[in-house]
Amino acid sequence: MKVVSPIPTDQIPKGEILVRNIYIGMMASSRVYLTGIDTYLPGMKPNDVMFGRAIGEVIFSNGKVPVGSLVVGLFGWQKYAIAKEKEVTVIPKNEKNPEHYLGVYGPEGYAAYIGLHKIGKIKKGDLVVVSAAAGATGSIAVQLAKAHGCKVCAIVGSDKKCEFVKSIGADTAINHKKSSVE
Repeated sequence: MKVVSPIPTDQIPKGEILVRNIYIGMMASSRVYLTGIDTYLPGMKPNDVMFGRAIGEVIFSNGKVPVGSLVVGLFGWQKYAIAKEKEVTVIPKNEKNPEHYLGVYGPEGYAAYIGLHKIGKIKKGDLVVVSAAAGATGSIAVQLAKAHGCKVCAIVGSDKKCEFVKSIGADTAINHKKSSVE
């Protein structure tokens, strides 16, 4: 690979790191950012780097995160990113599947866990109904609820998604476009 211009490591402020992206997350919410509409983040404009989580290797550090560490953060869809080390998560060195930090160990998995255990306070034997059960968070919620010993009813929007959620553990599935959820 030919480097056209040097990476300006001398311009990286204290407490920041330079990351070379290895895995880039493809989130369903990406299409919302492309509309240009402001959400919890400002809408994108032409030529902006696509917003998204990524996992990268630290190739320069002006802080405490050592060079060579794998980190996950909002680095965008690009080869390199500069990030504040306080805004990244360092992935443990012995992690066999670092890509899981873009899914099950990321915000989707955390949301599913918190929703079931902290808010829903599920107990073994409970009936858990998961809406949007074929999505990123819903599919994790289905699997967590089953692992906890619950019966799971999944609500989805197609027959194909019904098959999918049953394949990951849902006891029953409702296609809300064909059947009444009631």
